[in-house]
Amino acid sequence: MLNWLYNTFWATLIRKVCTVLVVLAVVVPLALILPGRIGAPEYCAEGVERSAGECVGVSGSGYDFGTGEIREVARAIGAENKRISEQERDLVTIAMMLPLQPKSAAERKQLRSELQGAYLAQWRANRTENKPLLRLVLANPGADYAQQEKVVDRLAAMADSRRDNLRAVTGFNLSLGNTKAAIDRLTNELHIPVLASRVSADEIANADNGSRLKYPGLARIIPTNRQQAAALADFHGGLRDAETVLVKDMRPNDIYDESLAKAFSRPEPGPPGPKDQPFTSPGINDPGDTGNDFTTIAHNICESDAKVVYFAGRPVHLRLFALKLAEVPCHGKKYTAGPLPERGRLGETAG
Repeated sequence: MLNWLYNTFWATLIRKVCTVLVVLAVVVPLALILPGRIGAPEYCAEGVERSAGECVGVSGSGYDFGTGEIREVARAIGAENKRISEQERDLVTIAMMLPLQPKSAAERKQLRSELQGAYLAQWRANRTENKPLLRLVLANPGADYAQQEKVVDRLAAMADSRRDNLRAVTGFNLSLGNTKAAIDRLTNELHIPVLASRVSADEIANADNGSRLKYPGLARIIPTNRQQAAALADFHGGLRDAETVLVKDMRPNDIYDESLAKAFSRPEPGPPGPKDQPFTSPGINDPGDTGNDFTTIAHNICESDAKVVYFAGRPVHLRLFALKLAEVPCHGKKYTAGPLPERGRLGETAG
């Protein structure tokens, strides 16, 4: 074998020269290319890289982030962006920041509806309003906004770019610690206005008492949890503490649940009512073993004087809790649960 290699590649001067040239032709390009490739993020689309199994980044070209349900509306947004860029130089970019790769069919349907609304608003504004024309881009911070830092970095660069001219960020459908961090940086550090669509935690809101704005440039669409709880209490009117019970999710870093539990803990007249009924879910859309907890909680509520159940948790757990409560024989008792946030209205979902 060694003799064959020697005779083939090294026996004569001509063979030595050819062998060296071939090696150089192969090795040099690899030496130039591979260092830049090794460890580099996998490419999903322009402005979007694969990270932790998700395609994270910002795109306005029509990329659907691998979510088939939004393919058509993403392409429509990309086509509108292309149309206005070909006829107008002075454009304004608006980013819509939402988790764009949800797992459940219901969440993907909700996501499609939200993007359709954004596209229709862009289409109408670009045909009926005065200049500048609006360019819409989709920003995916990953599940539970876990990779929001990378996306906010990109949005910061777009705000400084004359070509992108980013002027506002909308979206934000989940009250989480990561969501709060993103909005805090966008408004306070980068001075980019934010329009939050469905976050309702009091921790992501400006006080309405005239004090210094916690998030300058933040606008909201729906009431906070405290405002919803106050309206609910006023609606029921004069409930005694013994007639209410709080069921609350203790999962860390979900400020929606925390804010809702705090809002429902407002003082009520009369002697102390039933103790709070805590449970801990594994995730926003993961019921885990909470069904076992809810069975025990349902029995506890049945044995109390409670007539109204305040539930501080996510919709998937609320539905499971309601089913478990209905299974417990409570001698004809009927309960009112509050709030009952429907998907797409006041409830926060991962769509």
